[in-house]
Amino acid sequence: MPYKDNATRRAAYHANPARHYRTKERYRYGITRDDMIELLGNDDCTICGRNGGAKRNPIDHCSETKTARGFLCSACNTAIGLLNHCPHRLRKAAEYMERPPLIAPERYAHLLRAARDTQTI
Repeated sequence: MPYKDNATRRAAYHANPARHYRTKERYRYGITRDDMIELLGNDDCTICGRNGGAKRNPIDHCSETKTARGFLCSACNTAIGLLNHCPHRLRKAAEYMERPPLIAPERYAHLLRAARDTQTI
């Protein structure tokens, strides 16, 4: 809907900001938040299941195709971003977290005791 001037546009936005937000989502991702909730059943984080509460989890999208993937909480979104959105790195990180420790605690306990003893002197 074209507006005659900026003042009219601002007034329309402030009258109904949710409508303009939905329009922005549809333009950016091809789908609105309400449509995503209808498809997924809720707006909980797709990875950890955390509910965004009053803040609401934002829509996650593929940066290359600009298509929506689901909802992500800020922690999961940050983790994916820190791994450069690379599925291979995410898999490697999961494998790393699931494998046993390199050294068993009983094998390095004497080293810890020796280090603590030198610190107290």
